Amino acid sequence: MNVKFSVYSTPKPNDREGETSSHARIQPKGTKRIDDICEYIKNVSSLSPADIKGALEALFDYIVMELTDGYNVELENFGHFSIALRSRQKTAGEGERKMSIAVEGVNFRCSPRLKKEVKKAKLTRIKKEALPFPSIEEREKRAIAYLKKKSSINVSEYAALNACTRYCAGNDIKTFLEKGIIIPSGISTHRVYLLADK
Repeated sequence: MNVKFSVYSTPKPNDREGETSSHARIQPKGTKRIDDICEYIKNVSSLSPADIKGALEALFDYIVMELTDGYNVELENFGHFSIALRSRQKTAGEGERKMSIAVEGVNFRCSPRLKKEVKKAKLTRIKKEALPFPSIEEREKRAIAYLKKKSSINVSEYAALNACTRYCAGNDIKTFLEKGIIIPSGISTHRVYLLADK
C-alpha cells in the first residue's frame, strides 16, 4: 500500500497577507470501477464476473429501495448511508414564510474499520514537476480521450488528469458543457460527465 502526495501552497486570505501555509494533496493513480472490482473478486473466489456484477447491481438496488423507503443502510465494514435533505426558506406574499424541502443526495459515513485499515497506507511525497501547463485545447483532447476509455469523469479526476486545480477543472467543464462536448449525469457530490454523443 503506497499513497503518493504532493505539497502545495495554500492561498492567503485577503486579511492575512503576512501568513503563509501549505497543504498536502493526494496524487491519485487513477480510479477503480466495477470491472476492476469484479476482476479482483473473480481472482480470489469461485464467482464469475457475471455473478459478481449481478450481486453488486442487486446491492445497489437494495440500497436505493431502502433509502427511498425511509431507512438508513449500514454496510458493516464499509459505512453508513442516509438521505441528505436540502431546505430553503422563502418569503411569499404578505410576509408569509414557506419552506421548500427536497432530497439533496446521499450522506455516507465511513466505518471505523475502513478508516483504521486505510490509515495503514504508506505515504510517499513526490515532487511536482514543472511541466508546461497544457492549453485548453490540449486539456479538451485529454478529457475526450479519457471519456472514450472510461465513459465518465468527475471534477477531481479531470483535475488530476490535467494537473490543474479544481477551480480550473470546474471552469473547463463549464466550457465543455456550453460547447456541447459533454453532458452532466448524477447530482451534487455524485455528479459526473459523459461524452455528449453517448
